[in-house]
Amino acid sequence: PAGINSKEIQRNIALAKEKKLVYMIGFNHRYHVAFQMARKVFEAGEIGKPTFVRARYGFGGRPGYEKEWRFNKKVSGGGELIDQGVHMIDMARWFLGDFKDVKGFAESYLWKSGVEDNGFAMLRTADKKVASIHVSWTNWKWVHSFELYGENGYLIVDGLDQRYVGPERLTIGKRDPEFKAPPEEQVVVFDKEQKEDSFARELKELASAVSEKRNPLTSGVDALEAMKIVKKIYKGK
Repeated sequence: PAGINSKEIQRNIALAKEKKLVYMIGFNHRYHVAFQMARKVFEAGEIGKPTFVRARYGFGGRPGYEKEWRFNKKVSGGGELIDQGVHMIDMARWFLGDFKDVKGFAESYLWKSGVEDNGFAMLRTADKKVASIHVSWTNWKWVHSFELYGENGYLIVDGLDQRYVGPERLTIGKRDPEFKAPPEEQVVVFDKEQKEDSFARELKELASAVSEKRNPLTSGVDALEAMKIVKKIYKGK
């Protein structure tokens, strides 16, 4: 994460402002080609007004996983919510907007190390758009799935690489206006030859933001908003 708590991120935002520096966060999902295409389709209004997000992200750990830095709260700030959870929270916020209502659970089912290995979140905006998120370190079948539904259709991003259900894939679905036929779907699969590395795309954005003296696509404010949500879920434990 950008910090192990909100205070660290707020300090960095203030310091960047004082020194007139660009403060960019590594929310790498936004730079994956499937999400970037999904964003273009979304901004073009092809699925209509957004209504809800359903997101899952998880894997099953590895031998000795509980001994790694992620399980040291003093270093990591928390467990799976602060690890993979912040990415799904950020993606949901990117499409739905700021969340007003936050409900969730941080549970430990297997690793028993003092931090959660599963995180569950139900988030709602002021205009009642809802995101349902589950992230897990005990998902034995690895998963990465982000679904965005609108009044007229949907966007589904599956996969990040071969470990997470294969290559990135974007499904663009359009509902039948008369509700008489199944949705019309277009599936775009991004193989290694087609897609630009997401980290290269991220670095290009950083260089452009510095050169143009502007806020980057993933700013300190984005990290702060994600961390505030995680903090609320932790407080509700």
